[in-house]
Amino acid sequence: MIDDELISISLLSHYYFCKRRTGFLILEDRWQDNEYTSEGTIQHEIVHSGGKEKRGRKVIERQFYVQSKSLGINGFCDYIEFFYDESNKLTEIYPIEYKHGEVRDNLEYQIQLTAQTMCLEETFNLSIKEGSIFYINSHRRFEVNIDENLRNLTLEGIKGIKDIIQNQKIPLGNYSKKCKKCSLYDECMPKLNKDISSYMQKIISDCEKL
Repeated sequence: MIDDELISISLLSHYYFCKRRTGFLILEDRWQDNEYTSEGTIQHEIVHSGGKEKRGRKVIERQFYVQSKSLGINGFCDYIEFFYDESNKLTEIYPIEYKHGEVRDNLEYQIQLTAQTMCLEETFNLSIKEGSIFYINSHRRFEVNIDENLRNLTLEGIKGIKDIIQNQKIPLGNYSKKCKKCSLYDECMPKLNKDISSYMQKIISDCEKL
């Protein structure tokens, strides 16, 4: 059963991509698709259509629901490999997050995978050290070591999202080259927000000197 009171794991990916976009999603339910998001949606639908599959002692689950009451998060895993021994005891879990495009080292995707991993560990009481991000266009896996740093960043992201919800305030934009690919670019106006933020900081600094 899906718990609507929990924070969606996908928001963690948005949070580490852009905190301002996360604020738009949470507080104003604002979203627009562009060529990048539309392509990703179509590719994910193809992945999820495969269903459950058994290959010897390995069982593959697609679009597998996970949640963690202790962390306050939930969501879906694109693709999970469950490994069993001869006595049918679960011995290993290997989560794989699917993304469109070419292989790249994106922190937000690794955080999303880590959050899924932490949910799986809580559910199955099994330690998970590794997972992968599979880039559909290049047909390659990017191996991810689920280390302490990623786990801590995941916890920080959950807290950051809760702060946005509690404060009911959309964070200011931080313009960078990735903004041009964001589907909310026109609504966000990141360059303008950056200029306003710089201007306000200058005023504050000037006032402190008086």
